[in-house]
Amino acid sequence: MGGSEATLGVDEQQHHERRRQRGQRARLCTSELAGLYFVSGGPSTRIAYSNGGLTIGGIPRLVLHPRGSLKFQLADIPVYLAFQPGADGRYRLITDALGVPPSVAERTEPASLHELSEYEGKYRNDDLGQAYSVRRNGSALTIAARDGRESTLVPTYLDGVDWSVRGFAVVFQRAASGRVTSLLVSTGTERTSPIRFLRSRDSG
Repeated sequence: MGGSEATLGVDEQQHHERRRQRGQRARLCTSELAGLYFVSGGPSTRIAYSNGGLTIGGIPRLVLHPRGSLKFQLADIPVYLAFQPGADGRYRLITDALGVPPSVAERTEPASLHELSEYEGKYRNDDLGQAYSVRRNGSALTIAARDGRESTLVPTYLDGVDWSVRGFAVVFQRAASGRVTSLLVSTGTERTSPIRFLRSRDSG
């Protein structure tokens, strides 16, 4: 009996260890799916990894519920997302909604640090007496008002021009020389006109 109990104890430990390893692999695989996905000519989709699961969007973030291997459902909405690994090792995001043709978004690596530095500087609107400071923070681009609180800018389109932050659209403008000269801030709706902020001449 003693030998049988010992064997059962070892088997149970091995079973728990296998379950633990499977869980680790599943979490690792899920976290690898996080990133920015772009549809050609369309907006970006941000997939984030948090607390062992995936979310989509900015504000509000919606939870993606697992529905199979690399397949998820968007909250309780009949919208399904599937991730497919490409030949280059990057994932593609396929979104399937009822009554709408499936869309395919390619995962895109963040802009290079050199590209981000082109946007750094201070932008001011003298009429409003308001200013923003844009700077590179590691591999991200942030924007801050006078209170100094920084928010991360999220690319909206794969052109390095359109960004978003906390529900606002931010568009950078360039001169014929290619230098970034101003930014436009808007609510992203047709009801309000964008507000233009000129970049300081001593920036960049």
